[in-house]
Amino acid sequence: LIPSLYKMTNVRYFHLINSSDALKTPISCKQLIVTFLKFLLPNKSAYFLKKCPSDYYTKKNKVHFGQMCGRVFSVTLVIYVIKPHNVMRKIILLFLFATQCIAAQTSDSPLNVLFVGNSLTYFNNMPQQFEQIADEQGHHVTVDQHTPGGTGFVHHVANNTLYQKFRDQVWDYVILQPGSNESPGFSYPIAETITRGKRLRDSIIKYSPCASIHYYEISYGIVNNTPASFTQYQDRQTLIENNLTQMATETGIPFLPVGECFKASMETDDSQFLWVNYGDIHPNAKGSYLAACSFFNGIFKNPIVNTAQLGGLSIADALYLRNQAENTTLNSLDSSLINTYTSTANFNYTATSASSANFTNTSTNYDTVHWDFGDGTTSTSENITHNFDFTINTSYTVLMT
Repeated sequence: LIPSLYKMTNVRYFHLINSSDALKTPISCKQLIVTFLKFLLPNKSAYFLKKCPSDYYTKKNKVHFGQMCGRVFSVTLVIYVIKPHNVMRKIILLFLFATQCIAAQTSDSPLNVLFVGNSLTYFNNMPQQFEQIADEQGHHVTVDQHTPGGTGFVHHVANNTLYQKFRDQVWDYVILQPGSNESPGFSYPIAETITRGKRLRDSIIKYSPCASIHYYEISYGIVNNTPASFTQYQDRQTLIENNLTQMATETGIPFLPVGECFKASMETDDSQFLWVNYGDIHPNAKGSYLAACSFFNGIFKNPIVNTAQLGGLSIADALYLRNQAENTTLNSLDSSLINTYTSTANFNYTATSASSANFTNTSTNYDTVHWDFGDGTTSTSENITHNFDFTINTSYTVLMT
């Protein structure tokens, strides 16, 4: 039995090839399958069993994908078991696909990210910086934005262009930045901004039901270079954080703690000034780079490693800002309610034979579970064992939502 490993983008193939010298002793198909599953692909989320037609020999390089909520799954394991005593070479194929709703992708299936905000978002091409960082870190991301200057939720809820953008694309992530004076509650009571946030949320979910929505916690800036002004800045940032926490709690949408990253950075080293000037709330190049890094840390819950994306800054400055973003954001996953409101669909499996498997739900932050085994059978059980009848169909797709 000669195993060889082929890698195509995110796809792993194992070919178990018949050898006249190798197959002298009967080998358990179940044992082979379970061994390779445990070794190669632990903790994956969707399970496929398929008998392959004979012409599959000519299609070994074809990539198979499944899809749920607009996402294409990224990992495929194909096990060929060729029995030498069968002239027709009966083949049993086991397909496993990663189907995590908010994260799974392939190299040709980008994560679509929409930024909704104003100039605080678009300054220094911050969304594009986030895209470049994400792509470099192994996440294929495509960004779009609706960021007219001087706008806030009060404008967005009445903007038909934005609603059309919600309809035009299946969004994986949507970032909502409240207006510059909406965040601290200066222009409107926070309750009104929450009501508008709910309307935007409902419109997004109508067309992208699996979208992960996050608020953008802004930083308000420092009036001048005096201790009193810095204290005022800290107090306003605390006000913004409290308001975003209230918004997150009442709408079920976490916030990305960019403002907390700004504050932590300034409290650590105030020579790393993050705004265009005193009295200006717009970020300079350092501020936008810090924001882009925080977005990556908060959305993907990972640090940035071995990056060449510096945002036009020196290596030393970029490293300092990445560390500030990473330490603050990853340590704020609970306080910013990212861990509370970020749902993850996932399950483990155990292959019990070539036609059955045990499924164990490992999802987080969910209300109900629904299994669809692709054969007309469904279940709402947390964990379940299912048998597949290949005399009826040649393949089955199992989805858990």
